[in-house]
Amino acid sequence: MQAITDLIMYFYKGGLVMWPLLACSITVIAIAIERFIYYKSVDSGAAFASRYCAAVRSGDFAVATELARKGSG
Repeated sequence: MQAITDLIMYFYKGGLVMWPLLACSITVIAIAIERFIYYKSVDSGAAFASRYCAAVRSGDFAVATELARKGSG
């Protein structure tokens, strides 16, 4: 509990500049969480990547193209 009290004390000692810094920090965290959720939802997954890479390595570009068209990422 003492650590939280000390943190609040240092925050107030920092003056007015601490409030914009806090706002920016919260904004950055919110953006990072939103981007994580978005990219997690559009990720095609490991199975897609495995099949796509196998098709490209074997030279079967028609299959690779079709996989890319149907993929979501």
